[in-house]
Amino acid sequence: GALIPLFATFASNYALLSILFAALILALAGAWDDRSDLDYKIKFALQIAAAGIIIHWGGTEITRLPFFDQTPLPGWVSKPLTLFVLLASTNAVNLSDGLDGLAGGMAILAFGVVAILAIESGQPTELLMAMAVIGGIGGFLRYNNYPAQLFMGDAGSQFIGLCLGVVVIQLTFGDATPYCPALALFLLGLPLLDTGQVMLRRISQGRSPFHADRQHLHHRLLDTGLDHYEVVTLMYIGQGVMVFTGFLVRYQHDLINLLIYTTTGLALIATVRLPGMVAIRQRLITIKPVELVRNHSLSGWIRRVLLLILGSYFIFIPIFTRDGTVELLAVAIIGLILLLGGCFWTNHDWIGRLAIYLCGSAVVYLAQNSAPPGTLFPAIDSAFYAVVVMLVLAGLRYTRQKEFELSPFDFLIISCALAVPMIAGPLFGNPKLGQAIANLVVIYYAVEFVITSARSKRVLLGWAALSFIALATQQLAV
Repeated sequence: GALIPLFATFASNYALLSILFAALILALAGAWDDRSDLDYKIKFALQIAAAGIIIHWGGTEITRLPFFDQTPLPGWVSKPLTLFVLLASTNAVNLSDGLDGLAGGMAILAFGVVAILAIESGQPTELLMAMAVIGGIGGFLRYNNYPAQLFMGDAGSQFIGLCLGVVVIQLTFGDATPYCPALALFLLGLPLLDTGQVMLRRISQGRSPFHADRQHLHHRLLDTGLDHYEVVTLMYIGQGVMVFTGFLVRYQHDLINLLIYTTTGLALIATVRLPGMVAIRQRLITIKPVELVRNHSLSGWIRRVLLLILGSYFIFIPIFTRDGTVELLAVAIIGLILLLGGCFWTNHDWIGRLAIYLCGSAVVYLAQNSAPPGTLFPAIDSAFYAVVVMLVLAGLRYTRQKEFELSPFDFLIISCALAVPMIAGPLFGNPKLGQAIANLVVIYYAVEFVITSARSKRVLLGWAALSFIALATQQLAV
């Protein structure tokens, strides 16, 4: 999924062609390893061959070091050092692939920050590579999430690690980059930190650094009693902290970055001891007295209150805002056509759902861009979203509907939807972008919770129809 757009766009780019051939080598090595448990020495040799192609043919090379930005490295130093970094990145991501969805989710967070840095520094090749890998992982991760229907295997995790190493080297160690070289530690993130601490622990115990055990962070978290999805979510949070911290300190001196990285890494490793208390607390709050509260009546009341608030918002916004654009009139007409089509094609559930999402998107746009000035509207709008978030969280806690349960994949989507626009919005001259995306996420999840009930869905479709009518009327009247 990632290689096709890269090859189609840059078929004559030697750097990307080298990645294609290296990926083929890793795919063969991964398939061999998955099939017959390949000896680590042979596996390592194939990784060296793949990295060597990227260095020799693709021209990827570390040309400077932390604290020595102005001193170019000679080839006999830069090439072995580049090989070491590529191997470290490849194996770090490969070894992090111990739970369903773990390696892919952490890689998306890293490549997301890489893409933003590539936009900021004007490096289109690195941007395309990052977005291509994000697209490939995103489509795959939907089915790799726990319980996994598809598995990444060594071929996928090694390819992701190699690509991450390449873009990190080009972003942080290149001659034209504005960022400090130490930023690479943050971008390689939790997989590198975890692999490093595990290997140091094994060496200190007199064992081979490649000896398999349960010393990785995700294994230690599982041993505390946490569930699979809880461990993956905590690892996502740790990775998010690492890469976001790197973004914040991207222009700082290398010494400051190394100190912050060391402090952050030690803090993340130390917190592994705390989830044991989290697990005990979680088990205590799920005993029978609480189960008596988790009943259909309470979740039904939460759904009805949320339905009333959503419906009121859908009507309130078009009535009390002014825009007067042809585009919004077209949105209202399309929404009414979808609702009408849903009445005739009742077997196509997606039509009504699409109409509701379109309505939610329209009211979020109006609230962001056409709010009446000098009123209490901003305070009311903020209060609305705060109440909706609390109701959705309460609904998640007490509902017995299996159709609406948050997974680590949902957490990843929400985190990216909130964080990336807030970071990238100012780069595109639109500081409101982050808030708009956050509001959309809240609306969409609230809609999903409400429409788990067929009756509530019919009522919400009615609210959406009234909202589209009010929107069309207002646009014609302006």
